[in-house]
Amino acid sequence: GFVSGESGAILNTSNNGNTWQSLQTGQDVIIYDIAFADTLKGFAVGAKGTILTTTDGGQNWTMQTSGTDGGLYTIHLISCDTVLIAGANGFILKTTNGGSDWNQLSTNTVTWFSDLYFINSAIGFAAGENGAIFRTANGGATWDSLNVGDDEWLESIVFTDELTAYTCGGLDYFRKTTDGGLSWAEINLPVSTTLYDIWFCNPDTGFVVGTFGNIFKTENGGQDWLQQTTPTNEGLKSIYFIDDQNGFAVGNLGA
Repeated sequence: GFVSGESGAILNTSNNGNTWQSLQTGQDVIIYDIAFADTLKGFAVGAKGTILTTTDGGQNWTMQTSGTDGGLYTIHLISCDTVLIAGANGFILKTTNGGSDWNQLSTNTVTWFSDLYFINSAIGFAAGENGAIFRTANGGATWDSLNVGDDEWLESIVFTDELTAYTCGGLDYFRKTTDGGLSWAEINLPVSTTLYDIWFCNPDTGFVVGTFGNIFKTENGGQDWLQQTTPTNEGLKSIYFIDDQNGFAVGNLGA
């Protein structure tokens, strides 16, 4: 597994998180997101338009040309070759050759995007500031804005099937759609918290993380959410599961 953070930091574990090795990226910017297509090929993005790629499992990283000096915040892998990246000022990039070339997609917006999620190679969503959710049905060639009806900064969006999705961001802001994003219903959690990331292992079992070490879990497709016991009070910014049983949550101050 891999985690990233400030000052170009990327760390790797090969023993389920018991120990972590620092990898040299040659960068001093914040690395916001990291994703691997397989055990060797990976991508990382960060501040100042940073795109890094590796073909040897993270031992060496190569800087790519992004065409922007704005922050790049999220990566979504459709396949080993097809990858999308999004960030500040409506900026979305796509490669179809594993990162050899990156093409800027037209979004006709200056919205800052925090997250991307594609259901398949054609249908995808981008979420970000002021409650913005944009949808594409042609692999990113064109994007249409969906009206969520709120102005929170959306940090995460996840689909469990073509119609069912969850989004979160801001204090107690957690929403679910069952019609592909046309309408969104509020989800109430047992504890008030600012939310940052969502992960679903399957359509029934999912997690959402936030401030003060909060992790909430559902086992019935989002109908009920139970607070989990964690060993930290730090804000948790990201969650990822290897399988239905084993996962990682990371956050502030090395949590």
